[in-house]
Amino acid sequence: MKKLALAVGILAISTSALAETARVIDVEPIFGNVVKTETVPVIKSVCYDAGRRNSKGLIEKGINSGFGSQEGLLGTVIGYGIGNEIGGGSGNEIAKVLGAVIGNKVGNTRAATKGHCEMVETVETQRFYAKDIIAYNVDVQLGNEIYTVRRKQEPMLGDYIRVSVNVQ
Repeated sequence: MKKLALAVGILAISTSALAETARVIDVEPIFGNVVKTETVPVIKSVCYDAGRRNSKGLIEKGINSGFGSQEGLLGTVIGYGIGNEIGGGSGNEIAKVLGAVIGNKVGNTRAATKGHCEMVETVETQRFYAKDIIAYNVDVQLGNEIYTVRRKQEPMLGDYIRVSVNVQ
């Protein structure tokens, strides 16, 4: 039984880690791809809806005037002129009114879909991959032996750092 306990004790000692301080003799950075973000100013074209007409009557009322919009007024005039050319006799009055109403509707529809655009400067966050230092391979001298350990922070040459030594 004593031999078994002694064997277990020797095995435990042979695989244990000892904390030591070792002198840094060389440092090499390890590069890898990392995701980085940065905020950059961006100029964008931002468009706003021109608004909706508040009437769907024969002559639409709304945004700028009694004709719904400037485009609606222009459409009414053009439609009236076309109706005047098409109609003849008693149909002339109906063609003028119908041309004016249709021209107004077309003009106001064009005005509603046009909208207002302006250039606006905003800030955006952009993500990209870049090569960067992800760790350091550090050569340390412990007694007469040289070991390589990996560290996240860069130690200075000549510094003493704590290392774990596994004895096997």
